[in-house]
Amino acid sequence: MPIFAYRSTTMEGTVSEGVIDAPDKKAAIERLRNTGEIPLEIKAPVDHGLRRRISFITRKPDLVSFTAELSTLLAAGLTLEMGLKVLSEIAGQKGMTEIVRSLLKSIRGGASFSDALQKHPDIFPRFYINMVRAGEAGGVLDVILERLNEFLESSKELKDHVVSAMIYPTILVAT
Repeated sequence: MPIFAYRSTTMEGTVSEGVIDAPDKKAAIERLRNTGEIPLEIKAPVDHGLRRRISFITRKPDLVSFTAELSTLLAAGLTLEMGLKVLSEIAGQKGMTEIVRSLLKSIRGGASFSDALQKHPDIFPRFYINMVRAGEAGGVLDVILERLNEFLESSKELKDHVVSAMIYPTILVAT
């Protein structure tokens, strides 16, 4: 049975990490939920071959991870403020921690989430901010963040696929 590494939180905001045996990712998520934990991230330790070994390092904080984790926390019933507080404590990159703390400070100061995002135009694209604004207006921010996460993941996969497809022709031209 595969072993999945996970990072989860409780409704109180306590973050934990560990491993869990499960036949697939959905079963691992279900097992965590049955124990009262909210899964933030679940990864199978799998080698993806050459494509993962030749990866390009991005200097921008990871918008995909931020969106996925915040979407999960909101869908689990946490408030936006509590979700951002949890994310500020678990953010892996220093830059992302500072951004999440800035968002949290703006929201505590009375700004809307979309207004707080607008203060970081280098991280959050206009499309992202407008989608969040629509989610706030409609009262479906968790659903919008889930859809944004799906869009960002598929965009990232496409970009990775194009980059990996261009490696071979580049090698041929270089030789």
